[in-house]
Parts: sequence; structure tokens; C-alpha cells
Amino acid sequence: MKKIFTLLLVVFAVSYGINGYTQITYKLNESFEGTFLPTGWTSNSVAGSKIWVKQDDSKLSLHPPFPDGTNCAWMDFEAPNGEDYLITPQIMNIVAGDSLIFTWVKQYTDGPYPYDSCIVRLSTTTATPNAAFNQTLMRICVHCTPVGPQVWSRVSIPLSAYIGQNVYIAFDHKDTDGHGMGLDLVQVKNNGVGISNVSNPAFNLNQNYPNPFIGSTMISFELKTNDFVKLTVLDVLGKEVTTLVNQNLTAGTHNVTFNAADLSSGVYLYKLETTDFNETKVMMLEK
Repeated sequence: MKKIFTLLLVVFAVSYGINGYTQITYKLNESFEGTFLPTGWTSNSVAGSKIWVKQDDSKLSLHPPFPDGTNCAWMDFEAPNGEDYLITPQIMNIVAGDSLIFTWVKQYTDGPYPYDSCIVRLSTTTATPNAAFNQTLMRICVHCTPVGPQVWSRVSIPLSAYIGQNVYIAFDHKDTDGHGMGLDLVQVKNNGVGISNVSNPAFNLNQNYPNPFIGSTMISFELKTNDFVKLTVLDVLGKEVTTLVNQNLTAGTHNVTFNAADLSSGVYLYKLETTDFNETKVMMLEK
């Protein structure tokens, strides 16, 4: 009877984890592969004549491969100067855990050219590029990017300051005969507690062994790059039980022993978080 009850708990945890926790919920997920501008997006020139446009990977100065697909949003440099907004659709009802995530790249490998930057702005009222975009989430110094081979940079910005609000986000490229830039894979998503079975670009989280376990178990994971890592154990309701790792780690395989001698039998979750990603799996403690 105990093993049947345990099995039912595991089934409940997996089912509840997939359907009730939802690891990643997207409110915006755009990689500019279809019609440009995508539905709900706008592109406006505040100064100069150029606007954000779609560009494919034949534009070698934008450094393919792109993060997702073969297209991106592109803003060229402008002489003598330009200021150009690319604005998202309205993003509804920001909740705890929502973050803006995007990738960007400087257009050229050479330089330095005159100043150019991308200011990530937020408006809670309108999509018109004016004083309404008075919240600055981040300022990217495009021209400060070192000379040489360019790679796409991934940025994650928490939106917790805007819980309960509807927002627009603008990518405001300002330059004075500068470089230009590419923008790809713009997302607003929520990283909660969930069960993930998809390949992760940042790490690989393995199933604990043994599982089910009595007393202690080994949790192993592989990092693709050096990164800050947090590994926690949660109960079935998502409440944190203990933190096993909370530090910078080097790329490679890491093994962590979880000693559960003080815990009761039941279903537990273990969650691995890096700078931009997280993944959660189920384990079973039997005593």
C-alpha cells in the first residue's frame, strides 16, 4: 500500500508540475522570422530617416548564426545622427517572475566610431515614442563593444517593479554616424517552478541517482560555460527546503550530494538556476 501511495504521489507531482507550475510562460516571444513588422510591433524614427527593418543572415556584418532562425531586427547607423524606436505590443499584467530577455549584437567588427547606444525603455501608457517612455530599463553602449569578432549577447531584465501593470517596451537606438546593431529573440517570460524535459543551452540537469532514494542521493549537472549557479530543493508546493549550491562554478560536470536524513518521506523537486535559465526535476524520498 505504501509503494502504491508513493507512486500516486510521484504521478501527482509530475502532473502538477507540468500543468500547475509551468516553468516558462511567454507573454512575448519574437524572433522576427515572419512578416516585419510583427503583429502589434511599431517602428518609429524620432531623428533621421531610417527605421528598424528585418534583415537575414546574408548580412554578414551581423555575425550569423543568429540566436533563433535566419532573421533579426536590424538598425543601421545613420549620418549625421539618428534615433529610432522599435516598440513591442502591449504586454499585459506583469506578474512576479516576469523578465524581459533579448539578444543583441554590434553590427561591425571594427571601430571605434562615434557614439551609439541602445536604450531599453518602458511605458505604462502608450506605444507612441514620447515622454511616456520615461522608464529606462537598461542602456547598452554599442560603440563600447570591443573591436574584433562579434558574438550575440543575451540580456535578462526583471520586470518585478511593474507587477500588475500593462507595459510597452522600446528599443531606442541612438547614434551619431555609429555602428548599427541587430536584435533577436525578444521575450517576456516567467521562470517559475516547473518540470522541464527540453534541451537547455546553458546546462544539462540530470535525474538524481538513486531515485527513489533512502537517506541521500546524488544530483549531477553539466555547465556549458562558467556561470553563477543556484541549486535548491523544494517541496511539492514549491516551498524552498534547502539550498545546495549558491555560487559561481566553472564549466564542466558537477556532482552534489543531497542528504535528506532530516526530511519526511515524499515527493520533492530540485531546481537548478543559472544567469538566464532554470530547470526543475522530481525526486522521491522513501524511509
